[in-house]
Amino acid sequence: MSFTEPAVLVGLLGPAERPERLLVRLADGRQEVTALLGEAAARAVAASCLLRPAHATASLTHWIQGGLPIRVSRSRASANNSGPVAFAGFETRPDTTGSDRLSAHRPRASSPEVSPATDVRRGERGTSA
Repeated sequence: MSFTEPAVLVGLLGPAERPERLLVRLADGRQEVTALLGEAAARAVAASCLLRPAHATASLTHWIQGGLPIRVSRSRASANNSGPVAFAGFETRPDTTGSDRLSAHRPRASSPEVSPATDVRRGERGTSA
């Protein structure tokens, strides 16, 4: 059994066009590296990060300036919430400009990495499509 929690995407590990893992900052301030990303999740993250300034370091870690709100999942079985985290979808937050810059790049609920239970947008709009 797992649960999701908000996090901030601060970096991509691997090529920017197909990141392998994500560097995230959890709500308690800890930074974690996620499990390997699936193909659809990697494409969605890469597309979303193109909208944000980033720079690469020698280790192929691409730092995302300002961060990007996302959700991560973790197994409830892990003691003290210290188990590995996995990308679970994008978090939506009010945008001061009134536009949703990520809407075109959000993974669909039918993609393998994002189930309807973890699609954070579905809860905001209700369950009817």
